[in-house]
Amino acid sequence: MKLVSSEGEEAVISRAREEMYWKKARRASSSQWVINYGSHRASGSERGRWRRHTMPLFLSCSTYENCHQLRSGCEVGRYYEIATAFFKIWSRSRPSKYTRSMAQIGSRFSPRNNNHVELPIVDLLWERSEASRKIVKACEEFGFFKVINHGVKQEIIAPMEEETRSFFSKPEPDKQRVGPPDPYGYGSHNIGLNGDVGEVEYLLLHANPLFISHNSKYSSSFSHKFRCATSRYVEGVRELACKILDLIEEGLWADEAKAQAHKAQAHQLSGLVRDLHNDSLLRLNHYPAQAEPKIGFGAHTDPQILTILRSNGLGGLQISLEGGLWVPVHPHPPSAFCVNVGDVLQAMTNGRFVSVKHRAVVDSLSSRTSIVYFAAPPLHATISCLHNPRGSNLNPHPRLYRSFSWAEYKKTAYTMRLEDSRLNLFKL
Repeated sequence: MKLVSSEGEEAVISRAREEMYWKKARRASSSQWVINYGSHRASGSERGRWRRHTMPLFLSCSTYENCHQLRSGCEVGRYYEIATAFFKIWSRSRPSKYTRSMAQIGSRFSPRNNNHVELPIVDLLWERSEASRKIVKACEEFGFFKVINHGVKQEIIAPMEEETRSFFSKPEPDKQRVGPPDPYGYGSHNIGLNGDVGEVEYLLLHANPLFISHNSKYSSSFSHKFRCATSRYVEGVRELACKILDLIEEGLWADEAKAQAHKAQAHQLSGLVRDLHNDSLLRLNHYPAQAEPKIGFGAHTDPQILTILRSNGLGGLQISLEGGLWVPVHPHPPSAFCVNVGDVLQAMTNGRFVSVKHRAVVDSLSSRTSIVYFAAPPLHATISCLHNPRGSNLNPHPRLYRSFSWAEYKKTAYTMRLEDSRLNLFKL
């Protein structure tokens, strides 16, 4: 991707001033630059086609008392060129530690879908070592990836999607009868207990099979059809999560010496999720259509081990890359699951994998639904670093996080805002 044209940075911005509408906006002082952009989905006869939409650009740095808000109908390639010009001018007066590789960030954009990031796609029918290697690389570089040929059959997925649509189409009083999310139940707009809000309604369920089969409130609140669809779906995605976690372990201990030393610890990660008392969750989300782009679910990381998400094919998920760059994730291919690293997995890999902040933006004229499985350990499980996954040999690498129980970390997460960095509280 051509980041800045040969005419020079000043000329790029001068031309942008002539082409586009500028509006001054005061923002908090920061040593980072931030870009936000979004797209609208067309409706009616244009459904399925992307159209251009106003894109705000914010540049904020400690040397600027004021920054500008750029509103543009340009494509991301042009939009990114202007952002790069801004950054280059600013970075000339900044120490090198504040500058970032624009080419590296630019390479994250797909040339085929130039207004989205193209996440790595892992085919689970690949040779096992290849799939393992690709997953580990994706967890290191993105914290996100997609899987296809995952083994979760459509006859399991389709009923769950149908039951999700059916639940959210009910009148509000019927949905509220399920009860407020305390911690499991139905919620609307309010996310958690600490003031976070969004354009979303959701249903949060415990995904432990014992809870699903024996909880009286759950049994009385949902139809037999809903409970069957949920049980089968949870079983399917739990097995997928375990399959991925086993591949991750194999990738972390790829060479022969490490593999021999690791044999006694095999299935450490998947064993936490398979435990009869695992604390995994299933969350069904519904983002109603909006005339203007709005935040559906604010910026956050997932506290659990691994997250497996499936949506109804509409965009809305955005991830934060280097420098605070918010990038939409393309929903294709329709058969894929989107997978991301959770805080617990970051701690267990000693920071080698990164639990990346992400958010849901409601920028579609059609409503979006998603089904999210959060693979979590039992409450009593002790979370600590795997043996030297980061080092080049079997000598221990300095630990970044202290050991903690999942119950302790979960309690901490529930007392903080969505965007707060919980894992930093557990650093050594």
